Amino acid sequence: MKRVIAFSIFHLLFSIFYSFSQSYQVNGNASQLSCNCYLLTPDLNTQGGSVWNINQISLANSFDFTFDVFLGYNDLGADGIAFVLQPISTIVGTSGGGIGYLGISPSVAIEIDTYQNSGYGDPITDHIGIQTNGDVDHNTANNLAGPVAALASSGNIEDGQNHLLRVSWDATAQILQAYFDGVLRVTYTGNIVSNIFSNNPNVYWGFTGSTGGQRNEQRFCLSIIPDFSLSVPSVCEGETLQLTDSSYSGLGSIASWNWDFGNGTASTDTNPSVTYNAAGIYQITQVVVDQAGCSDSNTTNITVLPLPDVGFTVENNCSGNPVLFTDTTNGTPAIWNWIFGDGENSTEQNPIHNYADAGTYIVSLEVESTDGCTATQIENVVINASPTAAADMETSLLTVNFSNTSTGAESYEWIFPDTTITTTSPSYTFADTGHYPVILVATSANGCTDTIVFDVYVDNTIQVEVPNIFTPNGDSYNDVWIPTLKGVERAIGRIYNRWGMLMADFSEVINTWDGKTKGGNDVPEGTYFYVLDYTTIDGKSDKAGGTITLVR
Repeated sequence: MKRVIAFSIFHLLFSIFYSFSQSYQVNGNASQLSCNCYLLTPDLNTQGGSVWNINQISLANSFDFTFDVFLGYNDLGADGIAFVLQPISTIVGTSGGGIGYLGISPSVAIEIDTYQNSGYGDPITDHIGIQTNGDVDHNTANNLAGPVAALASSGNIEDGQNHLLRVSWDATAQILQAYFDGVLRVTYTGNIVSNIFSNNPNVYWGFTGSTGGQRNEQRFCLSIIPDFSLSVPSVCEGETLQLTDSSYSGLGSIASWNWDFGNGTASTDTNPSVTYNAAGIYQITQVVVDQAGCSDSNTTNITVLPLPDVGFTVENNCSGNPVLFTDTTNGTPAIWNWIFGDGENSTEQNPIHNYADAGTYIVSLEVESTDGCTATQIENVVINASPTAAADMETSLLTVNFSNTSTGAESYEWIFPDTTITTTSPSYTFADTGHYPVILVATSANGCTDTIVFDVYVDNTIQVEVPNIFTPNGDSYNDVWIPTLKGVERAIGRIYNRWGMLMADFSEVINTWDGKTKGGNDVPEGTYFYVLDYTTIDGKSDKAGGTITLVR
């Protein structure tokens, strides 16, 4: 059986200690450990201590308090602690099996009992209950709720761990509840102001604790829980990170915040934002201070991911030609989005694009990395005008004379079956009769090219063909007489009427006859005679003659 020793206002057994904080009075063997933490009993026998907030609260108003409680390391220790509401004073309390609140009347206590006093109706497990008027006996009418195991999952709370005790009072519904480690354990519904405190709503609140023949270190802390969340688990360079505070003060609100973002910047906002301009891992530190001036800190790391180092090159930037865009991005590119500035786009890594017209185009490349970070490179790309390759040709047996009609070019390359010629309008003799491809590459001053392929047919057969009838009647059909001379280098022609009069005389190179005299008069219909003297390209001379029928 534990001994129960009264703790009176005459300080018979307890010395009264005042905390460094002006809001709390510390009595008996209790002591202040830090700004918000108090020791109720050291790990010694026959100890008793109490800590009271010197400011009364009104039970006409609701409250919701949260504390960290520590019940010791020794599973066989004793006796426990209690959260107590009482209107008497701030220097009351006891030691021994009464858990420090025995005899305090009127009062309401949330009792956390770590020792089984079978005579008081205690269960074997560490338990929690609601008692009134300083009565620790669960067998009496002063037992308002419980007792039940403090932990729903374990019978032992003397485990060297901090546990969370939440006490709430709903003044409107008149419900008093206690939660242990986040789980509701006991509930009492009733008008404690009238039933227990004789209609006096003003009470002191505090903690009591005691040891007797068994002992344990027992303490409590006014919970200050710094906490915050990040809008995303990681960010990219240049992105804004939003921080949302969720800190908690067990007996009030957080009064101030101090943030260190790890990049040389800080903030005192409740929910700040920060932009990181360089990749890396940064430690974010949050320091919160509650209304009592107590503080605590919390840290977490944020990973800032690098942006892809976007770049590209352009080759063959000429209009009408395939322009090659080559991605040179450093990093881990995964997705590409090209905008070519002419209304077209591509998602290929290295696209080929044709520009119809020369000009300056704004080209952008947006690259997304495997981490989901995006960056964009924008450049002005000059597309130069391409030349137009073209040529006419005149064939004489195996020799072809090319007349270059290209535009916009300043140099040329003619590619023949066995050689390349860079003159503007070359002449080339093929080896034999047949079809031959001839390629003309025209190049402009800015290096743009255009290419055309000619199918050239040559024949080394000498041919002299003279029409024997023509109709110079002005209908634009067969209006002139002209011989076909292939392989002929030079020809002289003469045309006579049937009486031997000279109608036309063609010297140097054969020309055409339009059916007129040398004086320009139309000759009558009839038969005429021609004589041709010609020399072939191989140097041979020959003659040809015959009749021409003129019909009007």
